[in-house]
Amino acid sequence: MPYREKARSRLGRLLLAAVMSLVLLTGCGGRIYLTTGFEEGQLLQINGRYASAAELRVYLLDQIKQCQLVMGPEALEKDEDAEETRELIDRIRAKSLNQVTRVRTLNLMAIQDNIMLTNAENDLASEAAKAYYEGLSVTERDYLDTDLEALIIMFRQYALAVKTCSSIGDSFEDQYNAFLSRVDLNLNADVWNAVEAKTVDPAADPSNTFRNAYIRTFTK
Repeated sequence: MPYREKARSRLGRLLLAAVMSLVLLTGCGGRIYLTTGFEEGQLLQINGRYASAAELRVYLLDQIKQCQLVMGPEALEKDEDAEETRELIDRIRAKSLNQVTRVRTLNLMAIQDNIMLTNAENDLASEAAKAYYEGLSVTERDYLDTDLEALIIMFRQYALAVKTCSSIGDSFEDQYNAFLSRVDLNLNADVWNAVEAKTVDPAADPSNTFRNAYIRTFTK
């Protein structure tokens, strides 16, 4: 069966995995709805703000590289119909969706609490984005289908999410859970269904991940 048809047949289970993962992160969790009618490339709507499919692919590529490091480059390819492989793909897709949701939700909390990045922090985010982008292979850039300017925005959003989390302190999880429980999330069925989790470039630098680029830049 072609991948796209198999993806459609697994869509309900994939969405359930994403929702369950959100529940694990947030207690009661936000309300997530599978819908259509988004503009091209829009993946997720959170209280009127949109996250793109490219954002998901960036976090997904991190998960794929981690999987390759631990299990080998063939882990996602060896037997796509095997239950173990399907469960692995479901988990990394759900985890990547969680990352997009968490960062975007924390950015909403930052607006509420009037938390902003300094000029120096914005500059660091630009530096991290440039280092990450320059370390991507041609194949990886094609897979992500994004550019440096979009990555700079992502790194700034991520930095703001980290800053928001740090500013709240020990009560973060409680406050985050309470905030997310009031948030409406709409997932674009067509885009979610089309994003594949597969080995992108086995020859690419496995250490060049979004997370590593952020850590190297912001903790140096």
